[in-house]
Amino acid sequence: MKSSLIKHAVMVCMTLIALVSCNKEKGPETTKDKVEVNMEITEIGNDHISFSVSAKHSDSFAWYCTSNPEEEVNGVEYIFQHGNLEKVTEEPQTITVEALTANTKYWIYVAARNEVSEMESSISVSTAEAEAKLVLSPGDVSKTSLSYHVNSEPGRTYRHAYIEGWYFNHLLASSMEDEGSEFDMNVFLWNLLASYGSEASEPSDYTWANDQENTLRNQEVTLYGGQSYYALFSYVDGETGWTGTPEYIEMTLPEAGSTTGEVNFTDETVSPERISVRMEFSDYAISYICYDLYKKDQYDAKFEGSDEKRIKDFLYEYGLHAGNTYTDSWKVEPGREYVLAIMGVDPNGDSFLQTKMYTTPVPEPELEVSLCAYDRELEGYHGYNTARADVTIRNFMELDPSTIFATLMSKTQWDATCMAIFEGMSVNDVLASSPELMTYVVNTPLQENEVSDIQGKGGFSRITSDLDPETEYIFAVLFPYNGKWYFKSATATLEAEPTGEIDDAYKAFLGEWTVTGKTTKDWKSSLTYTIKIEQLTPNKSFKVSGWSESNAGIDFPFVAKYDAATKKIIIDGYQYLGKTSIGGVEYEVRLMACLSYSGSLYTSDYDDVIYKGSIVDAGAGKEKISMFPEFFQKDGKYFEVQTMSYGFVKDGKIAGSPDEYDIVEFQITREK
Repeated sequence: MKSSLIKHAVMVCMTLIALVSCNKEKGPETTKDKVEVNMEITEIGNDHISFSVSAKHSDSFAWYCTSNPEEEVNGVEYIFQHGNLEKVTEEPQTITVEALTANTKYWIYVAARNEVSEMESSISVSTAEAEAKLVLSPGDVSKTSLSYHVNSEPGRTYRHAYIEGWYFNHLLASSMEDEGSEFDMNVFLWNLLASYGSEASEPSDYTWANDQENTLRNQEVTLYGGQSYYALFSYVDGETGWTGTPEYIEMTLPEAGSTTGEVNFTDETVSPERISVRMEFSDYAISYICYDLYKKDQYDAKFEGSDEKRIKDFLYEYGLHAGNTYTDSWKVEPGREYVLAIMGVDPNGDSFLQTKMYTTPVPEPELEVSLCAYDRELEGYHGYNTARADVTIRNFMELDPSTIFATLMSKTQWDATCMAIFEGMSVNDVLASSPELMTYVVNTPLQENEVSDIQGKGGFSRITSDLDPETEYIFAVLFPYNGKWYFKSATATLEAEPTGEIDDAYKAFLGEWTVTGKTTKDWKSSLTYTIKIEQLTPNKSFKVSGWSESNAGIDFPFVAKYDAATKKIIIDGYQYLGKTSIGGVEYEVRLMACLSYSGSLYTSDYDDVIYKGSIVDAGAGKEKISMFPEFFQKDGKYFEVQTMSYGFVKDGKIAGSPDEYDIVEFQITREK
């Protein structure tokens, strides 16, 4: 650099000497003005940049453009040497640099010079982003069809779809609300294409028309005039997934006109709980229907003052669709009015509206009463001194529980009371002629929990203890409703109370026993329980604890019955043992049979005998309870019990077990 400056200075000096020499020879001359250069950007495109140049006191100027930020543009001489030479005109000149790259930064240099001076000017500027080349474009639309064009790169895989406008906007609003600031429109479109898109790899025009099959959506096309639809597109790479920017366009169909049409209704079921209707129509006259059943008061309130178009649009957007004769069914409430609203669309895309009214019947009131000896020994209830009554009250609208009376008494007392009060009339005669007289016999108000159960569950249970063994009891329910008296009763005889000495064979089961077997973890490793059999009701039942690796075996012992005639122990399946809470959810705990299916065990709700066992000599100073699993038939299939385990039950469904693995191929032994 230093040597260059020295050379430049020498050249300037030599020029000045020459000028002085000339001046001496030619005489005085006017001094030339210094060069002035001005430049200004006038236009920026994605492939060009235009700028104006004004160069005063110079015959020519040079310009140079580069996109290399590391290039060293060293002065005027460099610009003249590598750039473009232009002649100076009186007016500023416009220079356009073409064939540039979009969205790229460029440096533009301008230089001018004369005999006495030189000057350069520069500016940096970026070209605009390239205009995106859209692949997706709309095509023709009619009342029954729409089309769009996919001008894709040949051989490049993409997915495309059309989506109803109302559904697209509904999903968009939901996604934006759920995702907030994290919402990404591209991801939203890709998700729609993943769910509803068809795959292709060549440019094509796509047309969707009514009655055409849309296999990916598993339905026929059902377009409707006046509705908007969105076409979607995106390239997809089999290895990396979605690629590029997805596109979508909106298209609106011409408005549908009105026409006449008819759907024939066949009411298959109109009950207090359900309405089932067959909707029959000709495929040639009607392309499809949109329909649903609504409560009449809600339907009237929603569409009060509305024209048919609003109702039709609503049915199209929110109703059910059918492309041919169809039968549908709805759950309903008793004693209510309903409207079945249908919009039909004909092959020309025009529509009609049809409605039918329904009033569901009010069901007949039902009162059911049962009574049984109640045997839940683990809870202290015994079938010889406890009775359980179960009452179900259905279809009594707005029944006041305070008017219900329920009485339990021995059948002997009942008969004597009725004889004294009714003077020889039978209960049926009294109910037929003067039912209010029954209140002299049945006059016990419901307990507080029974009232609550009626209001919440439509019935109640009553457990009564300290009754007399081997005695017949009657439980009766009586109440007035809508000017009529309702009465129902049931009888049951309690069991005999166990008496006498405890059977030696019964006592032989008492104490601790060791259960050894294999675990279902691998069906090879050994698993051992220590169980304890305790007296529950002498000569009748035992309490068994410890049948589990978890605490369930201790917290929830089960009952084994004793058969005095056969000297055997008997275990019933699906025993209710109490309740437990897991993660804030309450479950019933039950002892269940484990059955085998396709090589796997599963717990069963089979509630009869699952095991019988008797004590036998095992040799080597040991004895064992030889257990015999039951073989039974259920739902037309035969099963053999494989083992038994604890299970959790919620709303009548088996939900799991406290044990990860069960014991199988077990033996129950102990030292004599």
